[in-house]
Amino acid sequence: MSIRLADIWPIATPENYKLHFARWNGENQPLEVWARDKQEWQGWQEYRPARDDFNRTFIFSLVQFYHEPDIWLFGGVFRVLARHADRYEVELTKEGEGFLGRLKLRSTYRERATRVKFENHYPGFEIQEILREPYSGRSFPGFEVALLRAEFRLLACQSLHCKTVNRGFNQQRGEFIGVVSCNAHMPVHHIAAWRGPQR
Repeated sequence: MSIRLADIWPIATPENYKLHFARWNGENQPLEVWARDKQEWQGWQEYRPARDDFNRTFIFSLVQFYHEPDIWLFGGVFRVLARHADRYEVELTKEGEGFLGRLKLRSTYRERATRVKFENHYPGFEIQEILREPYSGRSFPGFEVALLRAEFRLLACQSLHCKTVNRGFNQQRGEFIGVVSCNAHMPVHHIAAWRGPQR
């Protein structure tokens, strides 16, 4: 039985919040930004596009946990202090501070918009897990180890009568990809040993 965010964190007025689904922006993964520099992460909340998307008092920020599909890390609740033509001024509040960088939520959201109405998604958020410590980044053992692990996974799948369709190392995105088509009793799998910062 799944546990909803609303079960452990009641928010009486969700219409006072805008939800920020922070995702890959063409240069950086927000999860890497979160891990390396909290001031830089705050800058992601202060960025203003042409439209006034953060037009409510609070921003409920989520970081795409791109290692795991449909998982989002809680990145804080920010108060909008001022709205300028080219940027916002925000401050991190104490709301949910015990969950900061620890709470992982599940959502299948895949729409293009990254700044949306919080009340449309709040009831559907499921708790994936709460980390013991705030997320601080994942260690990377090196390309050779990652490639060996990916190759091992592919061989293991092949031993189960799977057929390799495509595999290779994408240097630009820093990942080893193996796409395999298995027998009728198994789904198609996308195997990636490591996904590094995509530049």
